[in-house]
Amino acid sequence: MDDTSLLITANNLRDLQRKSTSILIQINKWFIANGLSLNIEKTIAIHFKSYNLKDSPFPISYQDTEIKEVTNTKFLGISLD
Repeated sequence: MDDTSLLITANNLRDLQRKSTSILIQINKWFIANGLSLNIEKTIAIHFKSYNLKDSPFPISYQDTEIKEVTNTKFLGISLD
């Protein structure tokens, strides 16, 4: 399987962090049940927010590995930032 993308929304950073961790646990269970694997070393997070919100890191970790937060990425050949 190639890349998988998730869109997670929340009203604040604390909820975003909590929901992200919970969803990673659920998606990994689904992957395992379907003979797939989650490569946490290649997993990244990008935070899309309103311009009026200040930049605040929202560390997400899974299986004792912190997910790298990036400010831009390439998705289906399109650069997102």
